[in-house]
Formats: sequence, C-alpha cells, structure tokens
Amino acid sequence: MGTLTKPAISRGCSFPIAFQAICDMDLWVEQIGKKWAVDDRALFRARVCISELATNVIEHGQVDPADGTIDLELRNKMPTLEIEISAPGIEFDPTIVPASPIDRNRIGGLGLHLVRAYANSLRYRRVGQRNVITFALAPKAN
Repeated sequence: MGTLTKPAISRGCSFPIAFQAICDMDLWVEQIGKKWAVDDRALFRARVCISELATNVIEHGQVDPADGTIDLELRNKMPTLEIEISAPGIEFDPTIVPASPIDRNRIGGLGLHLVRAYANSLRYRRVGQRNVITFALAPKAN
C-alpha cells in the first residue's frame, strides 16, 4: 500500500551573485511553478519580479559576489504564490523608494515599476547585512 504525502508548501534555493545565475533562478522558478500548477500569468509575473530584483542586487547592491548568495524561497499558498528574495548589499527598501518618472527615451529604470505593478503585496525587512523582500502574486482575472 502506498503512502500519501502532502505536496511541498515551500522550496528554497541559493544562487551565486552573478548575471548567469538569473537564468538559473528563472528556470528553477518555472520548474517549481509548473510542478505546483501555478497560474501561467502569475508565474510569468513572478519570474519578471525575481529577475528585476536580482538584477538590482548585482548592479546596485555594492556587494562582492564572494560575499554571499541570493536566496529564493517560494511558498505555495494557492492560489497565491509568495516569494522571498534575500541578498547581501547596501540597505535598500523598495517599499519606500518613491517611484521615479518613466523616461521612454532611457533604457532601464523600470524594474521597481514592474515589481510594484505585478505584486499583490510587497514587504521589506533588514536581517543582519541582508535585504529581504517578500512579495505575493495571485492569479488575475482576464
């Protein structure tokens, strides 16, 4: 007789602080999201937010890649997907940074706009020398 097991409610993984790791994060999130049957639109939004936040760590965090990792934790709170990203770097709270005007003639600068637009909730806390950002994504109506 087989044993019934409860599906995993969370998964975590650590990634190096490097641009190549963003591709690895994306694949990992996609695999977990598919396994958990996360809504395709919510999964897309999750991948964009993670990519933008990880890019900010690498480009603006003033951290040496040897100083640690970018840690991701996905939490299955269906229908909501909750994501926590934790990384070393200078203190940066995206929840209090004022939105900058969108300049259509400039490349870049839209990351936080996308995160704020896509996430249903966004929280920040500082733990030691790490920035910890938690956000949630739920399926949106058509």
